[in-house]
Amino acid sequence: MTIPEWMTRRKKPLLAVGAVLAALLLALYFRALFHPGYWYDGIFLARQQAGVFSGQDYRAACTLQMERRESEAALSFTLNGETRNYRILLGSDGFSTQIYENGTLAFSGQASPMGDWHLLTDEAGNFNMDDIAQIHVGPQEPPPEFPSYGQLYTWAVSDRCDTFGSPIFLLPLLLLAACLAVDIRFPNFFFLMRHGLEVDGGEPSGWYRAGQKFGRVVLVLAMLYCVGASLFMH
Repeated sequence: MTIPEWMTRRKKPLLAVGAVLAALLLALYFRALFHPGYWYDGIFLARQQAGVFSGQDYRAACTLQMERRESEAALSFTLNGETRNYRILLGSDGFSTQIYENGTLAFSGQASPMGDWHLLTDEAGNFNMDDIAQIHVGPQEPPPEFPSYGQLYTWAVSDRCDTFGSPIFLLPLLLLAACLAVDIRFPNFFFLMRHGLEVDGGEPSGWYRAGQKFGRVVLVLAMLYCVGASLFMH
């Protein structure tokens, strides 16, 4: 018995196994895409449990522990085995703050929102230059340092986590998948959409069918690109 004959006789079981594998891969993809945590200097600190986030790459291993209260937050950050503890006091006006590092007052001033970031200015109106230095553009190659006070304040007041992936790529992915599904289920659909009013009883040529197969391959490759981009482009 040849392989094609074996597959033909077991078409339904093979389709069932394929459907199960596809569902499993889809579940793993969405779990990775929407996994909560915080991006820090190119490292994703994934949520391990309530208030505990950790992650690593070839440069460093980091762990963030955070406990929020009504008017303050306690944070602990571990970088390559060294731990620093922080206490952030939040003023009633929503802007003023004091930050203690290992029990010593390290900053007193105000926090100004700048998109998803907060930029700190001291009581004299001077910017905290460590915050500006940690606003990176491009690949994160230098070894990460301990977070700036602006980063700590942002974590302390943030209402939501980041996600590991970029869900924005889901829209083109779904559109490509819909086009592929329609083309497979109704092979003449796009032909009729383009030429339905111009022909009477005509059928697509062999040339059209060959282009259709090539187009399906392109759609699959574009979908794989969207999957990779959604997980690895941030």
